[in-house]
Parts: sequence; structure tokens; C-alpha cells
Amino acid sequence: MTAIGKNLNIGPFVLSFLLVGLVSALPEGFISVISGFQGVPKLGFGTLIGSVILDLTLVIGLVAVVARKTKVTKGLTYELWLFSLMALLFALAFDGTVSRMDGAILIGGSVLFFYNILQNHHIMDKLVHSDKRHLIKQSMIFAASAAAVFISANFLVKYSQSMAADFGVPLVVIGIILLALATSLPEAVFAITAASKKLADVALGEMFGVIVIDGTLLIGLVAVIRPILLPAAELTKLAVFVLTAIALATYFTRTDKMLTWQEGVFLIMFYILFLFTELTTTAIP
Repeated sequence: MTAIGKNLNIGPFVLSFLLVGLVSALPEGFISVISGFQGVPKLGFGTLIGSVILDLTLVIGLVAVVARKTKVTKGLTYELWLFSLMALLFALAFDGTVSRMDGAILIGGSVLFFYNILQNHHIMDKLVHSDKRHLIKQSMIFAASAAAVFISANFLVKYSQSMAADFGVPLVVIGIILLALATSLPEAVFAITAASKKLADVALGEMFGVIVIDGTLLIGLVAVIRPILLPAAELTKLAVFVLTAIALATYFTRTDKMLTWQEGVFLIMFYILFLFTELTTTAIP
């Protein structure tokens, strides 16, 4: 993906936001789509929402701890978009259902957002004037890698259903905790590595890209495949944690344009609070 970014002459923040974010979203993306086709959309929804919360808290927190104290020049540049899109998701799901129409609206919102990004950074113009042979080669490598991830995702969905049945744990909880942790490893490793090299903007750009893709585009796609039904109490709980996490991450990255290790620890503790709440509340049937 770095080679594609260099070919298109895309800056590091936009590269991490669009390209690295897309790659990092592949594991949970394939799991969520497969779960929809197999009639267990709750598993996909849980994985995607769990990944959103984990990225906003644990991963950004680890970035801050590793970097110790780092200047953030861009941070969550499009935080208003992020908050609005996630608020839209929970508003549509307020009745306990993310319907096919709701899914189409979420996909439309994410497409509008990404179109805005492409226009602002003239990505399409750069694509037209890029080295086509090099771009095709790198795209084929990307496609082969994606195919391998897709095969692995099939097994994860199968084993997750077996685990839920064996332990009597709701599928949505399996997704929120276990699969979210597993599928978030790529972006976590990338972000922490970038932070260790004092590239906080790159790390945050990648986080933001994954969060938008997971929280709107992919959840919308799952709902279009098969409507998602969840109790209002669970949705309310998730809405509180997601929107609060966005507010915290935005506040920390915007205050003095500085992200400190103390703020990172706070975000990590917030994620632990989320896990505790999720594990101690009544299981969803």
C-alpha cells in the first residue's frame, strides 16, 4: 500500500487514512460480510462496533503511551464527520433494528464523506496521471493478500458461532470483545510502530480511516445483506461508549495539539471500563 501511495503522490496522513485504513479494515470487513450472508449479522455488528471502540480508546491510548508526548498537527481532522456518522448509525438503530434502508443510508453517508476526501486532495486527478503498470501490479498484490484474509475470515465466523454455542455467550459479545481484539491487531501494530517513529499523525490518520469504514460503510453493508436486530438497551449502551470515546479522543488530540501518555492511560482505562460493563451486564439472547 505504501508503494501505491508513493505512485499516487499522496501525503502520509491521507495515505494512512485512505489506503492503510482500508487494508486494516479488511479482517473485520470480511468477517462482518460473511456473518451477514450466514444469517448471523449480530456477530458482524459486534465485531465492527467493538473495533471502533477499541481503536478510539485502547489503540490511540497505546499510541500516546508509546510516543510519550507528541505534537499532533492534524489529529482527528474530520472528527465532526465521524461523530455525525456514528450518531446517525445509532439514531437509525434506535428502534432496535438496522434495516436494509438504514444500511443504504449509512453507505450513502460514508460514500459522501469519502467523495469529499477524494475531492479535497485531488486523488482522482492523481490516479489519472499515475503510473498505470505499477498501480496494476501493486493492486494485484493487494488483491491476493485480501483473498488470503477472506479465507481466514470464513474460519473465524465458523469457530465464533461454535464458541458462542459452547459457552452460551451471545454472538454480539463474541464480536465486540474477541473478534474485535483479533481483527484490530493490524491497525494496532501499524499505529504503535508509527508512534514509536514520532509519526503520530500517520497513526491517527490510519485509526480514523478504519473507524469510519467499520462504523458506517461496513455496518451499512451488513444491514443491506441482512437486517441487524438488537435490544434497545444494548444499542444505548454502545452509543454512550462510542460517542463518549469520540469526544475523549477528539478533546485529547485537540487540546494544545498535544497527545500525552497520561491521556493515553485514561483512554486505555476507558476501554477497560467498557469491557467490564460489557461482561457484567445482562447477556443478550
